[in-house]
Amino acid sequence: MIEGQCQCKSIRFSLRSIPFECCYCHCSICRKLSGSNFGTYGTVPKDDFKWLQGEGLISNFNQNENLQRSFCSVCGSFIKSVHKLDPANVFISIGCIDTTIDDLKIEYQQFIESKAPWHRLDPEIKSHKKWPKWALERAKRNAQSGN
Repeated sequence: MIEGQCQCKSIRFSLRSIPFECCYCHCSICRKLSGSNFGTYGTVPKDDFKWLQGEGLISNFNQNENLQRSFCSVCGSFIKSVHKLDPANVFISIGCIDTTIDDLKIEYQQFIESKAPWHRLDPEIKSHKKWPKWALERAKRNAQSGN
């Protein structure tokens, strides 16, 4: 079992699977969310995510008509997001995971044209100007199948 929590430890969650499609997102929104060079996220099937503690302390922010982000209302830690175009999955803030995961690796980085000017991209990690085409295609398939 993989576990994580917010900064103040009021909210805890578990994952039944190792996050996949882990990425750095360089968009301006994720830079503001993280207060850093990029956001770091992984994907898990919706059914593999479970709140363990503090669910009543979660604040949700509808960033737009498709994306809802969940935060701790006490400390402000950004924990996960759900996208209407990919309802079968949730997107976890990797920094909130406490369990050491040896098999977790960053597979790609996205929105590289929006990166912070002081940041140097890692040439070893595949880069995308926007969302990777395959991620959009998977999301569309999931949305059409009702998952």
